[in-house]
Amino acid sequence: MSDEVDGVEFRLLGPVGIWRDGRSLGPARAHLRAVLAMLLLDAGQVVSIDAVMTALWDEDPPPSARNAVHGYVSRLRRILTAVPGAELSTSVRGYLLAVDRSLVDLHRFRDLVAKARASDAASAGDLLRTALSLWRGPALVDVTSGWLATVHGATLNDERLAALDERAAIDLRAGVHDEVVADLSAVVAEHPLRERSVGLLMTALHRSGRRADAMALFSATRRRLVEELGIEPGEELQRAYREILESTPTPTAPALAPRQLPADTAAFTGRESDLAALHALLPAAGESTPTATICVLSGTAGVGKTALAVRFGRQVRDRFPDGQLFLDLRGFHTGAPMPPAEALPLLLTALGLAAEQIPVNLHAQTTLYRSALADRRVLLILDNVVDPDQVRPLLPGDPGCLALVTSRDRLSGLVALDGAHRVTLDVLPAADAVDVLAHAAGRQRVDADPDAAAELAGLCGHLPLALRVAGARLADWPHLHIRVLVKELAARGPMTHLHVDGDGTVRGAFDLSYQALPTAAKTVFRLLGLLASPAGTATAAVAALRGLPTDRIEPLVDVLARLHLVNVTAEGRLVCHDLLLRYAAELTAAHDPPAERDAAIDRLLHFYLHTADRAATTLIGQPRLRLPRDPLPAGVATVEFAEPAAAREWIAAEWSNLITALDATAASGRDRIGWQLAAALRAFTQMQAPPVQGLHIAQTGLAAAQRAGYVHGEIAMRLSLGFQRWRTADYQAMLAESETAALLSRRAGWRQGRSAALCNTGIALAQLGQPRRAISRFTRALVVNREIGDRVGEANILNNLTVACEEVGDLARAAEFAELALPLLREIGQRQEEAIATENLAVVRRHQGRLADALDAIGRSLAISRAIGARREEASALNTLGLVHHDAGRNDEAVAALAASLEITRQSSDSRLESFARTGLATIQIRQGRCEEAAASLDLALEITHQTGHHRGKVEALLALSELRIEQGDHHRAQHHATAALSLARPSGHALATAQAHSRLATASLGMGDLTGCLEHCRRALNAQRRAGQRLAHARTLLTMGRAYHGMGKPHLATAQWRRAHAQLTEIGAPEHREAAALLESPRTVPVGSRR
Repeated sequence: MSDEVDGVEFRLLGPVGIWRDGRSLGPARAHLRAVLAMLLLDAGQVVSIDAVMTALWDEDPPPSARNAVHGYVSRLRRILTAVPGAELSTSVRGYLLAVDRSLVDLHRFRDLVAKARASDAASAGDLLRTALSLWRGPALVDVTSGWLATVHGATLNDERLAALDERAAIDLRAGVHDEVVADLSAVVAEHPLRERSVGLLMTALHRSGRRADAMALFSATRRRLVEELGIEPGEELQRAYREILESTPTPTAPALAPRQLPADTAAFTGRESDLAALHALLPAAGESTPTATICVLSGTAGVGKTALAVRFGRQVRDRFPDGQLFLDLRGFHTGAPMPPAEALPLLLTALGLAAEQIPVNLHAQTTLYRSALADRRVLLILDNVVDPDQVRPLLPGDPGCLALVTSRDRLSGLVALDGAHRVTLDVLPAADAVDVLAHAAGRQRVDADPDAAAELAGLCGHLPLALRVAGARLADWPHLHIRVLVKELAARGPMTHLHVDGDGTVRGAFDLSYQALPTAAKTVFRLLGLLASPAGTATAAVAALRGLPTDRIEPLVDVLARLHLVNVTAEGRLVCHDLLLRYAAELTAAHDPPAERDAAIDRLLHFYLHTADRAATTLIGQPRLRLPRDPLPAGVATVEFAEPAAAREWIAAEWSNLITALDATAASGRDRIGWQLAAALRAFTQMQAPPVQGLHIAQTGLAAAQRAGYVHGEIAMRLSLGFQRWRTADYQAMLAESETAALLSRRAGWRQGRSAALCNTGIALAQLGQPRRAISRFTRALVVNREIGDRVGEANILNNLTVACEEVGDLARAAEFAELALPLLREIGQRQEEAIATENLAVVRRHQGRLADALDAIGRSLAISRAIGARREEASALNTLGLVHHDAGRNDEAVAALAASLEITRQSSDSRLESFARTGLATIQIRQGRCEEAAASLDLALEITHQTGHHRGKVEALLALSELRIEQGDHHRAQHHATAALSLARPSGHALATAQAHSRLATASLGMGDLTGCLEHCRRALNAQRRAGQRLAHARTLLTMGRAYHGMGKPHLATAQWRRAHAQLTEIGAPEHREAAALLESPRTVPVGSRR
């Protein structure tokens, strides 16, 4: 392929069009894309004008169709003039587009798949991955032609699914089970009747230790095949099921102990006495120490403290089976040292806790950390510590743990007050220093002039880092005599700020490598010292910092890596020793004018800001409050994301850099971009940040907006802070922030901000048990949104109105609001809100007894949540799925869904959802006769609601507790719990919960022999359930009413209620229809106090 054709791509597998060097050349019009698609599908072949007309207008072309096609082809030909190697010709038979087959993504995909099928398994897997990476969405996704989508699009998508299945089968053979589960879960959610994919997913689930999930998937698929297609599963799927059924269940794998030690240094030399001193700190085999062992490794910069700690850690890691942790605390760094409040969440996460489980308060974090280490044998390396206070909260307390603390400071406070041992590292002995040079430059070269080598080692101060830099210089210049390098280094003079025992020689070693750089690479190196990057710096960020395209930065990065001034990780990120970063910072302060340094920092900050915005739009959709952003500076390009997975990966990789950048804006007074960056990061806090970090982001942004005097930014940040308060279930604080934002919006005349504030106020009121006041706020916000044309805000309000109307028992309006929200959300690309709206609709359909519709909606919500990585929405949907399965009598599937929801909520510390999941599990446990387990679940649910003040969660837990007491025959306590639930639900307007409380009181009264009281509660429940359209609950109450009439000796009235209940339950498909049938068949056998 010629150079000028490089970068050209014709795409059919997703949006249709022509791209060059990552930039779209068009076509912009849908009809032109349809014509291009037809020509590319048969690239190199003549496509008749009739075929093009069919693609454009199906069987009903307009009279001017032929002229229109000629016009479309003419416009397409003009676009193709900018594409070398492409020629669109016309003949009497039609049109022919001649392009290199490898430039068309579809043909490249097919060629790779064909090659994979002819290759061995290892090669085939890589080829299929490459082939599947060409897909950027459904084939032909943006052509308007129904004929193209039906005839070609469906076939192409089937080819993709077949390739996915083949790759999954290869991965299963290779033992990569978890990746198969992740990939095929989304496929099966979208194509639940695709038996090949289902079978592979079942196998992957089983081999991942999720046998119950695999069995439940088969049951759900079989039921769907029978109900929708009238067929049984095929032989392949049945065989997969039998293999799982006949296998021995695999125990769930325990959580892996953390293994965070960096790679050992290949050039590590000497240090035998220092290693011996460290080994002496460990107790002899079979013995123990009364407390954790703490050792400080101190020494000058670059002396090899970290390398020694890692070498020792690798030698003794078998003595610490519960894990080895490594954390760089950035004590001596271009940025601020890492505070304990930032370090503790990282350590807790490594020990197996989810981000959302980590408390906000530092004292609580420390307590939780010590608890996590209790009775565990863990090695902890805390690298680059600035002072004792930074590290004290991170020190383990229990025996069995060893903490190695490295620092340039002596940390005498730790030795005096905390009983730490100290090992002080000096520079290397002369012989060892020469060995370091020999390892880098070659032993023969050093032995050829040992005196020069010894002199060079002396000039480097016998400092390991400086020795490696000088050795790299020799390695890069194999013909350079050591004596020449010695003379050059001696002539450079001392390094201004970095001394070794008063000998100013280290900077000279760095200077030589720096001076060997081309001018452009020198500039890049200097600028790296401007802003800390804890996660390393991606090439795109380096390009932004310098203001150059990525392709011009990459060769400069290669030069820096070759001279060991930076390291490039396997992920392509630049990391740099802090000593070299300080050197770079000194250089940029000396050589680059302040205006140029400020411009470079601004470029990098704007790169982070605009790329974070793009990631949010790709993953979630446009934000509710889209405030103006400062434009990208010249020479800065953002990262483009072809799919949500790429956006998720970028955010995860850059998160610590983004937080550091935000902190840098506050430290440098860049308040305008500071609040803008905080606003951009808000979209990711729920999926990425612990609550303490989410609060820090919002508070930093709020302070910046206030200092900048930008009231719109202050409003946005107060709403963001309110959202973080909602995450921690501090609903009163959320209400206060929202009301302040509403007041500021009204004063500023900003109607969009006022609408968002009204919405947040409504959410807080709903959580505090005031749904009718919440509806009032939502309704006012909806009017504003429609008046100003804020469609994102309108969709968001419709979502919240759905929930609020469901709470007050207006199910018809709730369904109406959900059905208004969904098409709007799809149109504006709000994926996360679409997942929420679809689940809201499922909740309403469940209450209405439309279980099949509820199951369909919840499946769609789960598919979206998993596709965008929205774990909270996934957990909520799983909770609703469990309740739908329970209503339908599928208790095994219900338990599996609720257990999965509970696992996510525990990982994310979403206390609100956790209380719902535990209550749902308890309800099923009661029906299964597992009363002790149900009581434990409800105790935890009530404890959570008590701590958070979550009103609805408490009501539902009390109602479940009442049901438990009925099952246990303790009707007096059942009445007490139901009365407590009623006293909470009725004043707050929770109509459905009020009706359920009356229904539960009716059952308790029946059990106590109070038949008149039972009938009274039944009538109240039935009136509310009838008004709401709550068919399943209505039918269940009728069963209880029938029993009361039966106990009063009125069999005709009892039979009438049971007959009505039987008809409704049968229509709904609820398992209680069998109970109703039994009552109708044998009413004389029903005891008065029977619950069923």
